[in-house]
Amino acid sequence: MRIACLMYLLCMFLPINANAQELPDINWLISKVVNKAIENDEVKKQHLQFTKQEVVRNLNKIGPDEKGKFLKEKTGPRGVGLISDDPKLKPQDISTRYHEFKYSVPYIQTDKEGRKYYQVGFQPKREHQDGVNPYVKGANRCGGTMYIDIDHLYVFKLEAEMPKKEGYNVAGWFGNIQWFHTVITQNRRPDLGNLVVIESIVTKLKYRYIIPTYFEQY
Repeated sequence: MRIACLMYLLCMFLPINANAQELPDINWLISKVVNKAIENDEVKKQHLQFTKQEVVRNLNKIGPDEKGKFLKEKTGPRGVGLISDDPKLKPQDISTRYHEFKYSVPYIQTDKEGRKYYQVGFQPKREHQDGVNPYVKGANRCGGTMYIDIDHLYVFKLEAEMPKKEGYNVAGWFGNIQWFHTVITQNRRPDLGNLVVIESIVTKLKYRYIIPTYFEQY
């Protein structure tokens, strides 16, 4: 009976260990993903037309009809390589230079569409560089999870959060970013030569400007 139980446990765990052996070096993987993302963006800037749509919701509990209220909705201009309309935070901003990575799940996973992917967790290094761009400053202070397509080496989903203890000032002392949580989804577009295109960015943000504190969703 004991031998039968032991054989059963071995059969359960052997596939997981086999998958774990197939995982590449984590720093090599992230470096490849970042480089491919940069190359992909350069092609998009040269050839891709797009329209940017931004919706802002109020998440403050001011009154019964205030939470979730639309603050503004804006559709950006169409153009080719409009740098000013680029997303302020991209998956490649989460890099080995300012973050530490490890596999969240020690084996290859498959989603319901049959796509195989790695699930990778990341945390900011203690000695992170703030830089000038306030969005990159936030990226250097956040941790989270990225889901990497194995066949094409791109991040199809990224979840990141900056905790309150990592809050930082913007616009001198007039503003302060207190907390944010963002989810970025993107996919390859066969109709666009298999370029990787961002589908959505949803960010919840708590910040202070002068005195009032705001809680909004973008």
